Amino acid sequence: MKKERRPLNSRLMCLEGLLLVLAMGAFSMGANAEDNSPLRRCLPDEQLGELEPNVEAERWVQTQVAAGETADLATRFPNETDRILSAEFVAELMTGPIRGAKASRNGVQIKGAVITGTLDLSNAVIAYDTSFKDCCFTDEVYCRKSRFERSLALSGSDFRSEVDFTSAEIAGGFLADETQFANPAEEANFERVKTGGDLVIRNAVFAGKALFTKADVTGDFNAAGAQFINANEEATFDSVRVKEYAFFHDTVFNGPTSFAFANIGMNFGVSKAQFNDTHGGADFSNMRIGQTAVFSNVVFKGPINLEGLAFQRVATDDWAGFFDMVNRSSYSPGVYTNLESLFRKEGDSKKADAIYLEQKRRERRQFLGGFAWFWSLAQDWLVGYGRHLEWVLPWSAILVVIGAFVFWRERGMETQKPDDAERLKNRYHPFWYSLDLFLPIIDLGETNLWAPRKDRRAARLYMRFHMILGHLLVPIGLAAWTGIIK
Repeated sequence: MKKERRPLNSRLMCLEGLLLVLAMGAFSMGANAEDNSPLRRCLPDEQLGELEPNVEAERWVQTQVAAGETADLATRFPNETDRILSAEFVAELMTGPIRGAKASRNGVQIKGAVITGTLDLSNAVIAYDTSFKDCCFTDEVYCRKSRFERSLALSGSDFRSEVDFTSAEIAGGFLADETQFANPAEEANFERVKTGGDLVIRNAVFAGKALFTKADVTGDFNAAGAQFINANEEATFDSVRVKEYAFFHDTVFNGPTSFAFANIGMNFGVSKAQFNDTHGGADFSNMRIGQTAVFSNVVFKGPINLEGLAFQRVATDDWAGFFDMVNRSSYSPGVYTNLESLFRKEGDSKKADAIYLEQKRRERRQFLGGFAWFWSLAQDWLVGYGRHLEWVLPWSAILVVIGAFVFWRERGMETQKPDDAERLKNRYHPFWYSLDLFLPIIDLGETNLWAPRKDRRAARLYMRFHMILGHLLVPIGLAAWTGIIK
């Protein structure tokens, strides 16, 4: 019986259906990937190019500001295409006089606006509190050497092009939490920015280069949860001065990162931060932390530079990870000695000894060779470089016991003087002989009476080796007790 074949049209319809399902799946995956991206988007560039600033929206903003009210364009103009303000209008609004008691008290507060054109406030003086919340700046924003007489807030705003706040002064706080600097080809430049209050970039996203070199923050520097997502661009905080606390908890650094010569007045925290760059790594060299350095569960995937890092205390939930971080950093004796003295000052001799041992072992691995390497190894194994004097007793006891077994039988020994053989018969004791042979200072008299037989060449060779070990181990122990070995 022949099978009935399906018509060609039917098979084509099945194939079209399958392709449609695959296309819908691909679209769904792309949408999910876009949702998971840390960067959000305002109006696309193509749409922005076709739109003009909304004069009605600008007049309404002017009215709200004059009344001392927040100009929430998202509420007044639900359609985003109706919220477009020109950069010239915004600049004039910020720098011009605002009449009315409420207006001067509340300043300029704009929410949900799309600002087009280059916003150039370089060298301008802004006399009022200024807030741009959830706004989108489509072009360059220049605030070089600008002076904000009160506070500045950019919370939740998106910047699509270059941002330059070089040498800007903000008399109050500078809030840029959840802000997005979305253009990977442009930099966000906050070099030498000066704030009279906190500088907050919590949960902000930087797609390009981020520069905070020589920023001067009178309050806290809060960058918790911020993301520097460009693996090819640096995030620099060199020579930053923060009077109070600096928070970088849960912060992600995908590119090279530097805090070299930064000066933090109180605590500096990078708990659960991720330094993902495998080449440039993270640079904390010559950093000064006034109180506590918090390094808990930090991820370092590249090189670390801790040379010259100074702090008063360390806080961490993972001491093994912290010691691993120190050992992975470029070698600097000062880092180890600073940590050791810090732990001793706090009365934690166990951690102080541990960091000292890590330093000495790293010196042996990286810099010593030949006899110096063996001498260092002997100090480590036998007395823990003088930090574990209790190791002398078990090592000595083990060697004495080994010697007793080697020289165990009296018939394997002979008297030093043949005439004493009969007199000393059955009076030999292997333990006392091994102990007397091992000790370089105390003379128990056994080695003056006995010696391995001349035909026992291996025993006589071990006798010399046993004496050498005793002459090495006992002086090391004494030197450790007296503090000569440090």
